[in-house]
Amino acid sequence: MGYDDFINDVLNHLEKYKIEVLGIEEKGVYKYKGEDIPKGHILPLDSSLSPIEAKKQVVKEFNQLNCIKEQPFLIEGNLHRYAHHLNSSQLMCYNFFRPYIKEKGGIYSPTQDLVNLLCYHGIKFSLSDNAKCQFEYVNQEREWTDEDTNFDFYIESGGKRIYFEIKFTEKSFGNCENDKYHKDKFEGKYKDFKGGYKEKIKKCPAIKEEKRNIEFDGDFCKNYQLFRNVIRVTTPDIFSVFVFDGRNDNISKQFESFKKNYISEDYKKNVIAITWQKIVENLKSCHSEQFHKKYLK
Repeated sequence: MGYDDFINDVLNHLEKYKIEVLGIEEKGVYKYKGEDIPKGHILPLDSSLSPIEAKKQVVKEFNQLNCIKEQPFLIEGNLHRYAHHLNSSQLMCYNFFRPYIKEKGGIYSPTQDLVNLLCYHGIKFSLSDNAKCQFEYVNQEREWTDEDTNFDFYIESGGKRIYFEIKFTEKSFGNCENDKYHKDKFEGKYKDFKGGYKEKIKKCPAIKEEKRNIEFDGDFCKNYQLFRNVIRVTTPDIFSVFVFDGRNDNISKQFESFKKNYISEDYKKNVIAITWQKIVENLKSCHSEQFHKKYLK
């Protein structure tokens, strides 16, 4: 499906969902170049509250699936700017993974059901005693200091590490500006981010050897987010997983082109794309019904 048709279909569906399922007819506001533009897929904010509190309130009440509302809300302090938009990929990620997370002693970990689900889609790992998972994960290792990448979701279990990038209505995997900030991060001249992306690409076995001397201009800028994620894949026990809507041809074609051109043969099984349509086929009935109704019908 062409991107314009895809985005129109999704946003029209979400507006209908907001009215018929959530019982909200008022349109939310999209601020663009100083103007307030009413949009049907945006949840309206309570003007009597501060913008931060208003967004927290409406997201917790209306942008979560009912099947997870009784569980602790794990991303309250990390809500994205557009978390109150019904097409928020952050909340789509949360609504998908939250039913498969358990808590013990303040540590959140994946359930066996999630392990089984991901194994079915080619991500082979087992549930260890010290397994953990996290939304909005940031690498804590010294080599990633000041790199400032938040992963939508992350799992660590039995020596395996799995990084998730979640997309919904985005037109592409993010590029970067050809500016000093991004050039310095590429060259390893940004704060304490030593080595930068250039050095990490050169050392990354998941990148084809003949492609590891890539320069900043061109394909790196164009595929910035894809490179930034894949360079974490430094051993066969690390996976970079991209989940997106199968109707979104732009995203699908960009990923397939990147994988064909840049991912080494030995690591193709570690750089994985899964469509929402495929991954929801094995969900539990209540979760599946609510997730489908909101995002995929």
